Amino acid sequence: MKRRRVTRVGRRLDSREVSLRVLQDEDVDSVVAFHNDLELKHATMGWPLPVSRSKVRAWVDRLSRADDEVLLGIIEKPRRRLIGVVRLMKVDWRHRKCELGVYIGDRTRRRKGVGKRSLNLLLDWAFANLGLHRVFLRVSADNTPAIRAFKSLGFRPEGELREDVFQAGVYQNVLVMGLLAREHRSGAYVKK
Repeated sequence: MKRRRVTRVGRRLDSREVSLRVLQDEDVDSVVAFHNDLELKHATMGWPLPVSRSKVRAWVDRLSRADDEVLLGIIEKPRRRLIGVVRLMKVDWRHRKCELGVYIGDRTRRRKGVGKRSLNLLLDWAFANLGLHRVFLRVSADNTPAIRAFKSLGFRPEGELREDVFQAGVYQNVLVMGLLAREHRSGAYVKK
């Protein structure tokens, strides 16, 4: 199977459908809106309290300076508008692994395949250019659409953390899923 070519252009990763680029000042208002979306908060198991523009700006600044973080905005072509965020967290350079985070903040672009295309681009780059061996993620065990999407990318369930997060007044289980570089290169992420 022919591999997609991932090009790094300045501070951006490009494919035909999406670009991943460093978040900029003009993105802060969109990211604030994404982080304050109740539906998205539940799906991502994150930030239970409202966030302000200054908090988001500080978060973006802190992560952009960190040696073990990659934080990129998802820009859908041809619209050239920020619709979400992808993130490699806690990059362990010795063991060549990290945790993955992703969200599509624009409600009109959810469940349209944009997240999968963005993750393919990021994973191609992470495995080929950063030399990572393993990427893992955590997802709410009841988030069936996300689990289905991650499986289609080649992620495999590795375990379940029982009652790991407290949301909407109940404890929820969290599924840990992982992908190895050799599985990604083998085309495991391509839907057969």
